[in-house]
Amino acid sequence: LCGLCLARLCPHGFNTCGLCDCTNTPAKAIDPRAFGYSLAKRALPARMKPRRKQRLILVSLLISGVTVAAGLALLALQENINLFFSPSQVAAGEAPANTPFRLGGMVVDGSVRRSDRSLEIQFDLTDTANSVTVAYTGILPDLFREGQGIVAQGSLGTDGTFSATQVLAKHDETYMPPEVTEALEKAKAMGVQ
Repeated sequence: LCGLCLARLCPHGFNTCGLCDCTNTPAKAIDPRAFGYSLAKRALPARMKPRRKQRLILVSLLISGVTVAAGLALLALQENINLFFSPSQVAAGEAPANTPFRLGGMVVDGSVRRSDRSLEIQFDLTDTANSVTVAYTGILPDLFREGQGIVAQGSLGTDGTFSATQVLAKHDETYMPPEVTEALEKAKAMGVQ
């Protein structure tokens, strides 16, 4: 037998190569048992049954679907995360530039500056330790006033001014947003009045 026939690569089947004289001259034939091959036909692997194949496809699609859904959910959560920073953290450089986050504190008395020609407003926000200038274009909430606690949502510009897209004011005299309260307590703990 030739090497192609032994390796079962011969396109004409086992022992019928035709390209060599393995079938014509037994003198040149090689005994396959000498190389560890048996003369019996090799058992072909069993084909997958249709039900098992359906289950495999179903499980594969299910795993793929769950993976895609989990990836999309994580992407959506990552885009909707609202980080909160105090003016002290912004002044220390902990807040990311050009990334949306929330900034909370007290509006500094006498710091509100309104434009005569547009709805642009600038004011300073403090946690009693540091102040950050906030720029906002739009109508402020009715409860917005100097000396009150607010939370502004927006991003920090390269010049250090916080550009707010939304301003939230407290809704009664005793309420203080939890983030603002925590920031003020931290500032007081650092010895700032």
